[in-house]
Amino acid sequence: MLELQRAGRLRRPEDPDSVVPGEAAACLLVDRFPQRALASLGAPGFGLESATLWNELPHRADGLVEAAANALAASGYDLADMDARISDAAGESLDFREQALLISRLLDRRKLSFPLLLPCAVLGDVGVAGPLCGVVQAIATYQRRYAAGPRSIVFARDHQGPRAAVVVEAPGEHRQ
Repeated sequence: MLELQRAGRLRRPEDPDSVVPGEAAACLLVDRFPQRALASLGAPGFGLESATLWNELPHRADGLVEAAANALAASGYDLADMDARISDAAGESLDFREQALLISRLLDRRKLSFPLLLPCAVLGDVGVAGPLCGVVQAIATYQRRYAAGPRSIVFARDHQGPRAAVVVEAPGEHRQ
């Protein structure tokens, strides 16, 4: 919380474009036997965003686009093949603009629905636990049968610049 406060990112009544601190933990059991899997994870994709909260560079979502393109290519999909997006965004408008820029730059065909799930909207800013909570949320939507479809792309960001993405698929949906 002190780090958020020092950076001026802690939510205050006069600054709604900020975050509420939170706490979370998550873990995954990785198993090489697909018949027992609750979901499949693709190879992660990585990118680096040069525009941050602390510089004046124009924000084009280059890092998130690169991370998503790499993860999608490794899984053999396009962004339009995903049924949902899950982000570790916790309240700052920059993160939501980045998602909008991602759509405008990578989505190559029309989708009637492309939900954006935000576990950290409930949990608060939980740091490095956020993306893993997103993977767990994807798995929960598959298990509880309320997922928008069998494929989700989960995003992770660090406001210093690194970005990551991974495709999460429901059991039995993975391309070989």
